[in-house]
Amino acid sequence: MIKLTDIAAEKIREHFGDNEPQPIRVYLGGGGCAGPQLMLAIDEKNEEDSAFSFDNITLLAQKELLDATGTVTVDANDYGFQVASENPISAGGGCDCSSGCGSGCGC
Repeated sequence: MIKLTDIAAEKIREHFGDNEPQPIRVYLGGGGCAGPQLMLAIDEKNEEDSAFSFDNITLLAQKELLDATGTVTVDANDYGFQVASENPISAGGGCDCSSGCGSGCGC
């Protein structure tokens, strides 16, 4: 399940202005030393997705991602969007940025 706060919906509408809002995907992106993070991108729905509609705004996510994250909340403030999940996302990788980056750490 995906939840969209009122302020995030307002920011999305502002972004598209007079144009029809395009579907927005919630996806798992790289995060360097912080580990993977949930992010947003404009995209099209595919057969592996769940779609959630909020007054002409459509949010998409792969069903498999939602199974792992539980409920995802999309919020916003003056600095941008925040995407948080009910279940923590594993940082994995074992990167140690305090000692400098090695191969592919992403720091």
